[in-house]
This record gives sequence, C-alpha cells and structure tokens, in this order.
Amino acid sequence: MSTAPPASVPAPGGGASHDASDDSRHATGAPYDAIVIGAGPAGLAAAAHLAGGGARTLLVDAGQAIEARDHRDQGRLTSGVGGAGLYSDGKFSFHPAATALWSLDDEPTLRAAHEQVRERLLRPR
Repeated sequence: MSTAPPASVPAPGGGASHDASDDSRHATGAPYDAIVIGAGPAGLAAAAHLAGGGARTLLVDAGQAIEARDHRDQGRLTSGVGGAGLYSDGKFSFHPAATALWSLDDEPTLRAAHEQVRERLLRPR
C-alpha cells in the first residue's frame, strides 16, 4: 500500500482522475482492486477508505480537476473533484429527521441499532 498522495492522471473526455494507491498489478493482472466513479464527497470518502485499507484504488470524475475548475461557470460547479460539497458553508448538514435521532432518550438502543447497520455494511461479501 502506498502512503503517497493520489497522483493526478487525465481521464477520458478531459475529466479528472486520481490514483489513490500505487500502480502495481494485482495477482490477477488487474491494475486496481476498486474503481470509484465520482469524486464528490461520497466518492472521495469511499476512495480514501478503500485505499486506506490497502486496496489499489482509482478515483475518476467527469469534471475538471479542482485547480482547473472555473467557479464562474455555474453549470459545472457540481462536477469535478469535491463536487458541490466543495462549495458548501463548511459544515456537515443533516436532514432534521436524522438529527432528531440523537435526541432520543434510549441511547443504548440507538447505539445497538447503529452497530447492527455498521456490521452489515462492513460484512465481507
């Protein structure tokens, strides 16, 4: 696993692509264990998680790399590395229904439900 920052490589159509791991080949000959499509907030988090776990990960996006984005072009603000999340007010925003979960009185039940969902999502396939 490489600890170097992702290297930028051109993507088809002029979009941005980032190699979130080294470029060595897997035993099967495939250059990557995972390819994440979309470099918005979720894609960035997924690629970071995969690469952090040792997966050779390629992150691609149809938009321009952040340094090449034209912030005056409103039609393209939501594509590219970071997606619309780069233009937020800098805080995580949660739907009121989700925020209300943390005000429930039965914290042990809420934590148990969270752990069940977490285990299911992290279970190997």
